[in-house]
Amino acid sequence: MKTIGLILPDLPDIEGSVYFSNIITGVKQGTDACGYVYKTLLLQDGKSYDNYDFRFREGVDGLIINSWRRFFCDHAFVKRIGLPCAVINDFDENISAYHVYEDSFSGGIQAARYFLAHGHKDMAVITGPEWSRDGQQRYAGFLSELSKTGLKAVSAMGDYDDKKKTIAAFHAVRDMRPEVSALFCCNDKMALWLMEYCLDNNLRCPQDISLIGYDDMPACVNAAAPLTSIRVPVERLSFFAVEGIAEYYRREPAAVSLTGQKKVPVALIPRKSVFKKVGDKGL
Repeated sequence: MKTIGLILPDLPDIEGSVYFSNIITGVKQGTDACGYVYKTLLLQDGKSYDNYDFRFREGVDGLIINSWRRFFCDHAFVKRIGLPCAVINDFDENISAYHVYEDSFSGGIQAARYFLAHGHKDMAVITGPEWSRDGQQRYAGFLSELSKTGLKAVSAMGDYDDKKKTIAAFHAVRDMRPEVSALFCCNDKMALWLMEYCLDNNLRCPQDISLIGYDDMPACVNAAAPLTSIRVPVERLSFFAVEGIAEYYRREPAAVSLTGQKKVPVALIPRKSVFKKVGDKGL
């Protein structure tokens, strides 16, 4: 029986994280389906594991890696590990692994189109941290769609795990463009933090600040203004990651390395956090 190691960041609130919970659920479904077991490996955020011997120290036959840039510095880390590796999101063509990733660029396009369809011209983006390649792609997709109209958005870097940094980013974009009416946040946590902050500081959502988040967490539905968000099928991503490793071991003989990619579509879920500039109804 094969054991698959699931690499996740050792964050204080990880047990309560819906995102990481969904990853674990998908991995469990995948390992159950192919008769494997999985082992969760919580790694220290920001520490390099490029030369860590996962096979010997953890007793695993393959790795599923989420947020790889938190733990690995060198693109060649997979070769040194010497195990079949599936990387969830943060796609990088320079890493020799099996990549399963959401279509982040399309997600950014969808957010921009939705704001434009509702009459917004003064837009801003709260991007993710530097290590998040997905966040970079979401931002790039958003700008790509705006460029077709001649419009531009201001931006500032927030943080998926730091509310204060995210609020500081909000102040930064408002300083750059005080008339901002629409804000695209590269994940839901940042969008929900900013919705709460706006409401606490006499800014109405969506009438004064319209918001779109990313990930479509369950909390979006129960927000003060139910949050429009980009839905990512996280469980499917992690299920496909297990499937890739299982397929590797089904080959006879096994390939030298596990490579390939699978891009999964995302979808905008409209709720009540985006205000229609023509008329008086939040959509």
